[in-house]
Amino acid sequence: MSMSSDQQQYARMLLADPGSSAVQSILLTDVIGGTFTVTFNSVTSAAIDWNAPGNVVQNALTAMSSIGVGNLTVQNGGILQPYTLYFVGTLAGAAQSMVTVNSTSLIASGPVGPTVTVTQVALGGVFA
Repeated sequence: MSMSSDQQQYARMLLADPGSSAVQSILLTDVIGGTFTVTFNSVTSAAIDWNAPGNVVQNALTAMSSIGVGNLTVQNGGILQPYTLYFVGTLAGAAQSMVTVNSTSLIASGPVGPTVTVTQVALGGVFA
């Protein structure tokens, strides 16, 4: 079976770029205490302190069976900075479901309540 030049070029491109990894961020604002949980592919993490450093969040998320050790790195810049989730290992090179955050145990710093923003920074997958 022969391929057209366009098909050959597409095949070479796929072999050279197996896909970018998904990146998501979680930002907690208007919070002064409490805990939150993260759910990924129907599995929920243990409670995470509102001001936990990135390595603590990473440990909580990689303990989940839907992620696993070595398949996610988490970085953050401290209070009021987002946690950035980088899907790596067996979850690298593909689009991933969005995480969700349960914020009902967070303590608000004002009358409005805590705000949690989950953002897809990079979709992941081929051509992402």
